Amino acid sequence: MADEAIPGAEQPTAAAVEAPVVAAPEAVVEAPAVETPAAPAEPNPHETPTLLEGFKDKPEVKAEEAKPAEEKPAEPGAEAKPAEVKPEEKPGEAKPAETPAADLPPITYEFKLPEALKDDSDKMGAYTGVLAEHRVPPEAGQKLLDMHATAMQSYAEQVAQNQMKVWNDTRADWRKQVMADEQLGGAGHQTAMGAIARMRDMFVSEKDMPAFDEFLRITGAGDHPAFLRMLHSAARHFDEPGMPPPNPKPSPSNGQAPKGRFRDAIYDHPRSGGSR
Repeated sequence: MADEAIPGAEQPTAAAVEAPVVAAPEAVVEAPAVETPAAPAEPNPHETPTLLEGFKDKPEVKAEEAKPAEEKPAEPGAEAKPAEVKPEEKPGEAKPAETPAADLPPITYEFKLPEALKDDSDKMGAYTGVLAEHRVPPEAGQKLLDMHATAMQSYAEQVAQNQMKVWNDTRADWRKQVMADEQLGGAGHQTAMGAIARMRDMFVSEKDMPAFDEFLRITGAGDHPAFLRMLHSAARHFDEPGMPPPNPKPSPSNGQAPKGRFRDAIYDHPRSGGSR
């Protein structure tokens, strides 16, 4: 039976049998999962973080690493070891008093402004105010300022490249539309462009031609199908003969040779009968 005592065996006392009290481990708070957004097909300069935005001064701590170590219950009869006392936490020793930030001497910040940045006293005042609040050394503040200028310069160059690419793609699409046009493209493209160039030379003076060419490049009008169709229509209007007026009337001479001195000057040959 479980309650019967075994002869010859020492019965443990109540104090030896009682298990020591172990504090329950604290609840583990798991860090929220951070969702990483999907990268776009092409990087957008307006959404690209700068070097300062992507800088992290503290590494991320994984949830598994944040869990406290589980404590095993002490075996019955085992003596509890006294808690270790760190040297800096010895009883009777006082920690050295920290100097309040208000009593520290102020830090003077004088920076060499990079060429990519403009002198703005309000923004520089806000920047130095943040540095002074956290007592950042001046040399570290200069490095951060240089990194910011480099990031902004790269950003501006990327934006300019994207704008030029969009504009070049637009003009290339216009040229494709011209080649596919019934009037301007196909086998008669060279003939149509010759007529268009003739209209340009007719209405644009030689003095204004450089400015007109600049207008075509800046606006892309020289590649736009609507602008080229307008000049092509003007050339067709000038090249084709005009229609006769409705109900045409015959000339007063009705096709007869003119009379008088003008007639004699033309028909002055003896056989023509001009001089009689």
